[in-house]
Amino acid sequence: MNTPEDKTNIALLGFMGSGKTTAGKRLARRLHRQFLDTDRMIEELLGLTVREIFRKYGEARFRGEEALLISKMAAATRHAVIATGGGVVLNPQNIENLKRSSWLILLDPPLELLLKRLTGKKNRPLLSTGPDPATTAARLLVQRQPLYRAAAEIVIPVEAGENADDTVAKIIHQLQMRGIIYADNHHR
Repeated sequence: MNTPEDKTNIALLGFMGSGKTTAGKRLARRLHRQFLDTDRMIEELLGLTVREIFRKYGEARFRGEEALLISKMAAATRHAVIATGGGVVLNPQNIENLKRSSWLILLDPPLELLLKRLTGKKNRPLLSTGPDPATTAARLLVQRQPLYRAAAEIVIPVEAGENADDTVAKIIHQLQMRGIIYADNHHR
């Protein structure tokens, strides 16, 4: 059984466009931690972009690589900030593995802000699977929102007009309030 002391990582959950990578990089700098982005790690491993992986091998292959990576990270990674892919919650084993070593934080912007951020993005393969990206994004968010909420230990609302530094400040505040990090940003 893992104890809270085993949880040294901070893993960011959320829909595509929620700011996991941007806020994650800044949070890692503020906390003097390594930053890891699971989508980028899978791209490096396979030598293809996420879009190319989906096109060449399909979503199932990507999800398999993601699950394997999450499992390895849960066993070996400590004191890191991890930006997960938007679909990481689709596999309950991913969440179980992440919770062994990470505090799970949901970045939770409203649909309107997500759509604004995702408009015109060509690197989001799942948005090209329906009649139009906005309809597809709304459908996927409705499917995933309960999974994000169930997995998250901390929920950070992301509002229009806020920037990544605002999001990071909210995350740090919540981590301090829960005694996960102290005021000097060090893990307990």
